[in-house]
Amino acid sequence: MLTRKMCCATDIGVVRKTNQDSVAVFPDLNLAVLADGMGGHLAGDVASRKAIEVVRDVVREGKSLEDAVVQANTEVYALSEENEDYTGMGTTLVAAHYDGLKVKIANVGDSRMYRFRNRRFEQLTVDQTVAQELRDKGIDNKNGKHISAFEHVLTNALGIQEACGIAISHDVVQPGDLHLLCSDGLTGVLEDETISSMLTKNTGALEGVTQTLFNTALLRAAPDNISAAMIRSALSSRKEE
Repeated sequence: MLTRKMCCATDIGVVRKTNQDSVAVFPDLNLAVLADGMGGHLAGDVASRKAIEVVRDVVREGKSLEDAVVQANTEVYALSEENEDYTGMGTTLVAAHYDGLKVKIANVGDSRMYRFRNRRFEQLTVDQTVAQELRDKGIDNKNGKHISAFEHVLTNALGIQEACGIAISHDVVQPGDLHLLCSDGLTGVLEDETISSMLTKNTGALEGVTQTLFNTALLRAAPDNISAAMIRSALSSRKEE
C-alpha cells in the first residue's frame, strides 16, 4: 500500500506585480491541481482560482477528473461572459488524481507534470503550444524565427471558449516516485537538468525541496509567477493486522 505526502507553494516572482497562479493539494481526495491564469487586471487570478475550486468540488462529488476539467472550463467561460472585467480570461491547468498505484493526469495549456524516479526526471505532460506543434512536425523555425520564440504561445487554454481540448494520460506509481506539477514560471528559468540535479541533492521534507527550487528561480530574477506542487509516494510502514 502506498502513502503520499503532498505540498504546494506559489510566489509572485521578481517582476510581476500580481500573482495569477493558483495551486492546491487535497490529500483527502488524492488530488493536486495547478493553474496559471491569463487575462486583464485580476482576471487571470479569478480564472485560475475558479478552475481549481471547480475541479476540487467535482472530484469530491465522485465524478471523473475529465468531468471536473470540463466543468471548470464551462464555469470559467461563463464568468468571462457574464462580467466584462473578465472578458477573455483563461488559464492553463494541470491536475493529478491518484487511485492506488495509478495516477490520472489532466492537462490544458503548458503547465507541466514531471516524474522523478531513480534519479531520472521525465516530463509526463505535453505542452499545448505552437513550439511543441512545430517540434512534433520536425520544424526548427517558422517565419525566420527559431521555434523557441513560440514556447509560450498557447494553442489551448481553459475558459477561453465553450469547449477546450483536455489531454488525459495515465501512469503507474512506484514507491519512491516524486511528482512535480509546476507553472512555466519555474521551468522557464530552470532547465530540466537543473531541477533533476536539485531533486537528487535535496531529499528532505517536500516543503524544503520546493523552497530550494523557488529560491534558485528567484536568484535568476524569475520574470513570471512561480508555482509548484510536489507529491511523494512511499510504501506504508503500517503492518497488516
